[in-house]
Amino acid sequence: MDRNNLLLYTHEYPYGLGETFLETEINYLAKTFNRIIIIPCKSTTTVRSVPDGIKINDSLAKRADKSSLSRLFEGITASLLNSFTIRELISMPSLFTNQQSFYRLFNMQGGAKWVHRITHEILRDYNMNPNETVAYSYWLDFSTLGITRPDLKRRGLKTVSRGHGYDIYDFIYSPPYIPYKKKIMNDLDQMVFISENGRNYTTSRIPSVSERSVISRLGVHDPGFISKGTGEGHLHIVSCSKIVPVKQLHLLVDALVCLGKLSSRLKVRWTHIGDGPLEGRIMKECKDKLPQNIRYIFAGQLSNREVMEFYRNNEVDVLVNVSSSEGIPVTMMEAQSCGISVCARAVGGVPEIVDNNNGSLLRKDSGPVEIAEALILFAEAEYRSHRSKLSRLNWEKNYNAEKNYSEFCSILKNI
Repeated sequence: MDRNNLLLYTHEYPYGLGETFLETEINYLAKTFNRIIIIPCKSTTTVRSVPDGIKINDSLAKRADKSSLSRLFEGITASLLNSFTIRELISMPSLFTNQQSFYRLFNMQGGAKWVHRITHEILRDYNMNPNETVAYSYWLDFSTLGITRPDLKRRGLKTVSRGHGYDIYDFIYSPPYIPYKKKIMNDLDQMVFISENGRNYTTSRIPSVSERSVISRLGVHDPGFISKGTGEGHLHIVSCSKIVPVKQLHLLVDALVCLGKLSSRLKVRWTHIGDGPLEGRIMKECKDKLPQNIRYIFAGQLSNREVMEFYRNNEVDVLVNVSSSEGIPVTMMEAQSCGISVCARAVGGVPEIVDNNNGSLLRKDSGPVEIAEALILFAEAEYRSHRSKLSRLNWEKNYNAEKNYSEFCSILKNI
């Protein structure tokens, strides 16, 4: 049966500046479904435009206004006598001694209760037939737990969730644990992974997910230009991410120190796009450590459109990523669409988009010297040009938004 209505659960989109990949996907969703309602978990004063006819329901965002203590209490209340919560606690006794994991466990139930109630209200208030509706959670989180409640499924609602990185790779947490992960995935009608690595990692641990899972890669539009590299004697390196521990920008700073020593005559410029809680610390490290031949600029958080304009108006030689964990970053797709090669460590789904032909794929535990040695090669015009062409070809084949999102919408429509 064709589904004509879509409920889209996000972290904050269309508010704020995050989830930039949805700025592209939403246009394809709008062409596929008659009615779309976006339900963000939180709202901000910044609101991005969405296609005509799409509604934004802020009911769930009101939960974000509550204090952490209040949300914890709600979660504990929602978990009382919940058999699945009891099973989680029995299977992971360490939760009792880990405050963060303990909070995440109960926060999931508290958030799911809100999502469950609000979903019923939306179906009623917008006069939507559940049999003609798809509930699509962009992340595997408490929204997914809420939409997969049995009574909604009995009414005919179909449920889908994407799996990216932090929401499926439990090893990045201590202890390595994501609440209700197995239950959620088994209750979904369709689990959609953005990478082969994510799917393989999950199905090797939860084999039952295999039959209801697919890979649907994200994508970006053709920007209509190819970025030119800098001239001889110059090297412009760009990184684009939140400034948080997992992105390991301190490692990149150390690599740039090594790069400065490898060639004191090379004029290096490093531009970082993005902000985050560690920004002050990283900027101080730059001031204290980087040699004079390496300039650095922190451009702050930019929208998807602003990032592409930056690539259009600046000569960029290479995008670098030294994260300890990744899915398949949209930043890499954006760069390759502009013919910019990527230098990155082989973590998560990165080897699916970067190799040593279209860029530079580093060992997942590569250190500052190895990173520096890889980056300095992009100052050579022939080396850079060859990889630039292959980067663009890789985007055309695997990360073209028109192709990928059209196929994904077909999956949603016919689930």
